[in-house]
Amino acid sequence: MSGGPPGGVPADTVQPATAGDMLDSLPGPVFLLDGAGRVVTANTASAALFEASPALFAPGTDFRHACRAILQPAQADAACVGVREVAARRQPIFLSEVCVQHGEQHLWFALRAAPVHGLDKGAVVTLTEITRQKQLEEHLQHDAFHDCLTGLCNRAFFINRLEQAIAGSRIHPGRQFAVLYLDIDRFKLVNKTFGHVTGDRLLMVAANRLLKAARDGDTLARFGGDEFAVLVEDVGGAE
Repeated sequence: MSGGPPGGVPADTVQPATAGDMLDSLPGPVFLLDGAGRVVTANTASAALFEASPALFAPGTDFRHACRAILQPAQADAACVGVREVAARRQPIFLSEVCVQHGEQHLWFALRAAPVHGLDKGAVVTLTEITRQKQLEEHLQHDAFHDCLTGLCNRAFFINRLEQAIAGSRIHPGRQFAVLYLDIDRFKLVNKTFGHVTGDRLLMVAANRLLKAARDGDTLARFGGDEFAVLVEDVGGAE
């Protein structure tokens, strides 16, 4: 009886998968580095996703070259240091979030560098796309500090900026600021007579007029209802 694997395939025809074959089966970019931070192998997704020169991922290439080709400068420097520390076993793991320019898009990735099990030195670097997660986080953060109807800042954001202005004026006594508070006359009557849809339109018109009148750097906020506030910084005494 044959000692081959199940399914009747002779044992001598079954070829063991190489490290490159296994990495190529993964959907995201993966790099295998030696202890000096040089590329041992990289999967197909690495060059394909970033549309970079295959030479950047060739065996023996310093991983720093790949970082600088696909990452923004500040992120590239931090990633290079962290990855090399892991590869040399001076750091157990390195995690970072990095942004990549891909055509006209900005793609976000979770970068993870971990030691290669069974070896004294070296690292496996994986990049997992988290663009949708980052977009959701930015959307939630925007909603937390902005009025959903007018798009202006909300009360919480305005108070935070006001506290910063107060703190700044204490450090620099000559730095002055002003706060304008206004509402819409007879707004409740508009809502009662013409309905809330018309009232909302009036609020958006008011917000747009305030935006057009404001200077760059002024903070405009809707406090709620028909109440608006403007923080004007760096003003002169009479101004």
